[in-house]
Amino acid sequence: MIIIIVVVVVIVVVVIVVIVVVVVVVIVIVVVVVIVVVVVVIGVLVVIVVVVVVVVIVVEVLVVVIVVVVVVIVVEVVVVVVVVVVAVVVVVVVVVVVVVVVVVVVVVVHSNSSSNSIPQPGDIVYSQDYTRVSNCDTAAGFQLYQHCGAAACLRLANVRDIYQNAKADCEGRDNATVYMPDSYERFALLENIALQYPISVPHTWVGLTRQGAGWVWDNGEAVDADFLSSLWSFGQPSNAKGEDCVFYLLGNNQKLHDAFCSASCWYLCEQNIWSA
Repeated sequence: MIIIIVVVVVIVVVVIVVIVVVVVVVIVIVVVVVIVVVVVVIGVLVVIVVVVVVVVIVVEVLVVVIVVVVVVIVVEVVVVVVVVVVAVVVVVVVVVVVVVVVVVVVVVVHSNSSSNSIPQPGDIVYSQDYTRVSNCDTAAGFQLYQHCGAAACLRLANVRDIYQNAKADCEGRDNATVYMPDSYERFALLENIALQYPISVPHTWVGLTRQGAGWVWDNGEAVDADFLSSLWSFGQPSNAKGEDCVFYLLGNNQKLHDAFCSASCWYLCEQNIWSA
């Protein structure tokens, strides 16, 4: 009986020990698993935090770089625009000043030229060949003009007309003629007087017409071919299907052009008032 009891006690003790060992092992395993899980979670969290921090830093750096680049570009654009605007303003101011100076100089020169070249009615002047000029018929609207050594008693038409009407108008006024620039001095006088007409209509008849194959002044005198050739504009006379009359063109060329006699131009009537 005692042996049985001892055996039973031993068995119970062994079972208890086994159970305790199993429980301890299970506890250890659970603890290890928990520790591993915690470590893994902590590691993952650390990695996530590091990644987030790195991403945030990179984003901040990129934002700063982008902002700096944009600011630099904007500043450069503003500087360029300011420089361009200042340059344009300077150029405009310089151009305006130059134009004003040129206009003032032209006005002063023209004023002086006009005051020197247009005497008052009744003045007496002398031409280059020392021939005396008598008084103009101011009552008929004529006035004495002189320029570059040439002098003429002229009436400036205040309307434009075809050549035949202009010629008839001049001849009906004390037997005057359409002005003939038959010398370099008289051509210079024409250039000076034509400035008084509007530049928008820069055509002034001269007393020169085509007769056959040549040109003849309205007073019947022959034309010096070499002299006349120096007065034509480039490409003139073009003789475009019957251009038998001639006008002076005020402008860059400031020379003679052949034209249809039916054109409407300004004209100057000249009285023959030369006396010995």
